[in-house]
Amino acid sequence: EQLATYADLADVPFEVVYDAREGDVALRRLGERCDVVIIDTPGRSPASAELTERWRALLDAIAPDEVHLVMPASVRPDLA
Repeated sequence: EQLATYADLADVPFEVVYDAREGDVALRRLGERCDVVIIDTPGRSPASAELTERWRALLDAIAPDEVHLVMPASVRPDLA
């Protein structure tokens, strides 16, 4: 909901997808009118193998040009 609000305020297209099939359709729809598409995936625990596989399949299907890891500023370097 927060990202949808930001997209609305910035007057930019916004899509929500839950699997690789939806991602492909959304990417084609966005690609028709967008030069850059930013994809945000949910934070997850390293122990969540099922969620990791689901998002890996989505990213593999989309084949992004770049992937960036974003971490909270509060993460302690000795625990990262």
